[in-house]
Amino acid sequence: MALAISVGYGALAVSDFYLNRVLSRLVPLTMAVSCLVALTLLPASYLHFRPRFLFGRTDRLLARAAARIRRRLGEAPAGH
Repeated sequence: MALAISVGYGALAVSDFYLNRVLSRLVPLTMAVSCLVALTLLPASYLHFRPRFLFGRTDRLLARAAARIRRRLGEAPAGH
């Protein structure tokens, strides 16, 4: 989708109107940055923040179970 929009606006590069030429450079650049962020930073932020609507309650339950196991083994809690 981003590629199709970029190519479409890229066609304005041959226009005689100056603002169309500027737009033909800025819109594809914006689309490329947006696509890059959507493919890299967005999934990374999901893994970092682990929102409940994606990962559910199971992560919290697993973290509690891991903390109980660490306490039984006499290890320091995670993050300390």
